[in-house]
Amino acid sequence: MEMMNKHKTIVSIVTPLGEGGIGKIIVSGHDALSIVNKVFQGKGIADLNQAASHKLYYGHVYDKGERIDEIILNVMRQEDSFTGEDVVEINCHGGIRVVMRIYELLQSSGAEGVEWDSLLQRSFENDKIDFIQKEAFQELIHARTKLGLKVLLDQYGGSLSGALQQGLEIIEGIRQSLLVKNNENTPPLSPPLEGGEVGGVKVKLSSKCDLCPDRSIPACVEACPNKAMVYEDRG
Repeated sequence: MEMMNKHKTIVSIVTPLGEGGIGKIIVSGHDALSIVNKVFQGKGIADLNQAASHKLYYGHVYDKGERIDEIILNVMRQEDSFTGEDVVEINCHGGIRVVMRIYELLQSSGAEGVEWDSLLQRSFENDKIDFIQKEAFQELIHARTKLGLKVLLDQYGGSLSGALQQGLEIIEGIRQSLLVKNNENTPPLSPPLEGGEVGGVKVKLSSKCDLCPDRSIPACVEACPNKAMVYEDRG
C-alpha cells in the first residue's frame, strides 16, 4: 500500500476491473461530497452536501457537459461510515472503460487515487477497526473454504479481538494480585484477584487459547512461570 496523506480525500475502485453488471467506486474524506458534487447531477437533489446519510441517490456523471454514465450513490456521513470519514459509494455500470473514466474524473476533480486497502487503513487510523480486524478483512478475498470464510468473518467482527482483550484482563488481574502479595504497601491500579480467583483465571485463559486451534488461529501464551501462573502452586 502506497503512503498517502491521511487528510487527503481518496478514491478507490473496489470491484474487479472487467466486464460486469456493476462497478463500485468509493470516495472517502473530508471533501468527498464536494468532489463528487462536481461531476454528479442527481434527481431530486441539487447539492450532495445536503444529502442524508445512508440514503441512495439516482443521477448521472458528467464530464464537461458530456454524460458519462447513470449511477446510484450511497452517501454515508462521517459518524456513520466504515472509514470514520464522509463516504460516497458510486455504483455505475461495470465495463472497464466506464469505471476507469469515472475514477479518472474523480481524481482530476481533487481526489487521490489509491488501492482499495487504503480504505481499510483509514478505518484503522480512525479507530473504526483494530489491527486484527483489518488483517482479517484483507485476507477475506483469499478465502477458499466455507470454514476459512467463517473464521475470517468472525475475526473481522471482533471475536478474536474480544477474546484477546479478556485474556489481557485476566493477565492484568494476576499481575495485580501478585503486586499486592509481594508488596502490601503498593496500591493496585485495579481491584486485585483473591487467592482462589487466581486458579480460576488460569482456567479461563487456558480455555481461550484452546479455542484458537479450532479456529485456525495460532496462539502462544508467554509468561514467567515461577512468578505468575504457578504462584498458587508454590504456596
